[in-house]
Amino acid sequence: MITTQLIAHEDSVNDISFSPNETMFATVGEDGSVRIFDTRELSNSTIIYESKDKRPLQKVCWNQHREWNIAVVARDDQELMIFDYRKPTPNQYDFLPHNSKVNGMAWSPQYESVICSITDGGRALIWDIDSDVNQRDEGSAV
Repeated sequence: MITTQLIAHEDSVNDISFSPNETMFATVGEDGSVRIFDTRELSNSTIIYESKDKRPLQKVCWNQHREWNIAVVARDDQELMIFDYRKPTPNQYDFLPHNSKVNGMAWSPQYESVICSITDGGRALIWDIDSDVNQRDEGSAV
């Protein structure tokens, strides 16, 4: 039985991820936005990011240790975006560059600052997002 139906995006919704806070979830969609919902008030959502060129966003993954960190990847993109939703401005995220298209990602169940990404190039890269930003590249993935 459906309890609530809501319109999440202007176009298709591509992925959903629940926060460690049991009442919140995030979605990404074809309209290029990342939206956060609270199940206690489903009539509203907070848009924490919109791509300027409306590039479709494909995957979203919420960090289960740090509820303020959300990872997002755009369709056919070679970068993983890490958001701090406490500071929802376009300048408040990091890019983790890859040499080929990112297909997915998952936060570590054990370490709060570690995320793994997988690529078309047959690689799984493990990143510690607390490491020095200047050291993040393919050669210095953890």
